[in-house]
Amino acid sequence: MTKKRVFSYLALIVVFIAIFSGSYYYKVSSDKRNIIDSNILSTALNENPLYNQTLYQVEKITEPLDEKSLIQMGNKLFVQKNRPIKIVLSNTSQFVVEDFDAPGQIQEVDYFVSDNNRVIWYKLKFKMVAVFKQNLDNIIDAKIEREVDLKKAIVYAKLQIKDEIKPESFIQYLPLIDRDINNEVDSQKDLDILFEISTSQGNYAYTNKQDNQLIKIKNIKSGE
Repeated sequence: MTKKRVFSYLALIVVFIAIFSGSYYYKVSSDKRNIIDSNILSTALNENPLYNQTLYQVEKITEPLDEKSLIQMGNKLFVQKNRPIKIVLSNTSQFVVEDFDAPGQIQEVDYFVSDNNRVIWYKLKFKMVAVFKQNLDNIIDAKIEREVDLKKAIVYAKLQIKDEIKPESFIQYLPLIDRDINNEVDSQKDLDILFEISTSQGNYAYTNKQDNQLIKIKNIKSGE
């Protein structure tokens, strides 16, 4: 074998090693990035009170507070206790229901604060009336995303309400959807169903444990 041919083989080997090393480095870097992104998503989801309230230390407040005072108190306790805080405000006299574009009754206001979440829940009670199921398509988009956890006997469902439909209208149809899901899912237990609801007026949550209550969700910016 000539020296020229030997050098050619060596050059090919060097090029192959360089390509392989580059590909391996890119794969490891991509994997690390995906792991980091996944961890960030998992952490944010874990702190979402819709899915995990056990993370939060509960502080019950009976004195009347407005929204600004509630946020200030929650942020202060979060710093002092160095852990996620949930403030439960039972005296809602400083809140006006008209602010929520819904003629419901404010039962309770909760403020959750953690590293990745600052959110207020306004729990609104509505008067329920009889409705016809055939009108459902005029209220809620037909596509309903859902995830079933049979081990915990819970269903997570996402709904999109059609534009300009008010909360006092669409809440009347949620028990119908709840019954349909319970009938469709093959479970030996009665299922708890948690609805995440998107509307043109904002985001809401609903659970079949209290079929006359909507939770109005308001995310708070860190500077507020």
